[in-house]
Amino acid sequence: MKMAKPSARDIKAAEELMQVLQLIDARFGGPWANPDAGESLSQLLEDGEESFDCDNETHLQTLYNNLAHLLRTAPNFYGRVISGMCHVIMYEKNEILDPTSDTIDLHPRFAQLALDANRYRWLRARDLDTITGGGVFAGATPENVVLNGEHLDAAIDAALATQPKGEVAA
Repeated sequence: MKMAKPSARDIKAAEELMQVLQLIDARFGGPWANPDAGESLSQLLEDGEESFDCDNETHLQTLYNNLAHLLRTAPNFYGRVISGMCHVIMYEKNEILDPTSDTIDLHPRFAQLALDANRYRWLRARDLDTITGGGVFAGATPENVVLNGEHLDAAIDAALATQPKGEVAA
């Protein structure tokens, strides 16, 4: 399934919604429901009301109760979800999403990482007899041994540990 990336206008609206929820959620322990109204706006509307009426006090109180329930059930969910999407996943420098796509697609670097990981898993699983039978294998010198599995992992980790921090061999 494809989903469009949020636009700058979408992100601004989400930030405003987050501010509204923060205002409602300002009390310790979260907001408490008004006992004179229902807990669920959708239930209220399913029970015969035709549509939400902003002039109807019961509708407004039920909306508040519905929001209060959400805010008590998962405090600051809106901060994690909205900020997570708008300011972490969408942040171009994090290179999570493809900057050239209009939809929510992974950054192209993930395809390369998956290809590299697949190659490594294949190399890691090579039979130790590959050196005598022929084919591609990983080895260590001056010992002249074929490495695979956890031994190959350890040899690579040891070699990487000798390089300056952040540098990866080409």
